[in-house]
Amino acid sequence: MFLPFYDLLVRLEDSSTKGLVPPVTCLVSDCAMSFTIQVAEELSLPIVLFQPASACSLLSGLHFRAIFDKGLIQLKDRGLIASWRPQEQVLNQTSIGGFLTHCGWNSTIESICAGVPMLCWPFYVDQPTNCIYICNEWNIGVEIDTDVKREEVEKLVNELMVGEKGKKMRQKVTELKKKAGQDTI
Repeated sequence: MFLPFYDLLVRLEDSSTKGLVPPVTCLVSDCAMSFTIQVAEELSLPIVLFQPASACSLLSGLHFRAIFDKGLIQLKDRGLIASWRPQEQVLNQTSIGGFLTHCGWNSTIESICAGVPMLCWPFYVDQPTNCIYICNEWNIGVEIDTDVKREEVEKLVNELMVGEKGKKMRQKVTELKKKAGQDTI
């Protein structure tokens, strides 16, 4: 990601010298995107890093070793499939019955605010912690097993969409949506 991001900033700088856009004066970056630090150094730009995760995830990160040593979490080896869409608009459509999510905090909040239960497939950073809360604490989602099998995913989707557990999840996520003040959207 370093080179495409670097090239983008160089093109923006070129456009700013032509008066087409304002100059880039600093970078604000998610701390999980460490390549932005290198780009900032190369272009002599100040950079601010932030952690856009839940407080639970932050605390889990701070105590990761102890949590891992106690066997409360396991490391998972999965591939990552990513697709960026106007997610909030899609989730707020009444035809949406469930959301396949990596369990990033933004996706979790958007799903709750839309009142949509989740099919969880966490990968890294705060996602496994968010998944635990979604599935085990709030009961508004189900997790795909690390050893993904077509038949198992099919069962989970059916349960989420038309099963009794799915109906209960839908009720709970609707309650959370109302608590979040999103019931008028």
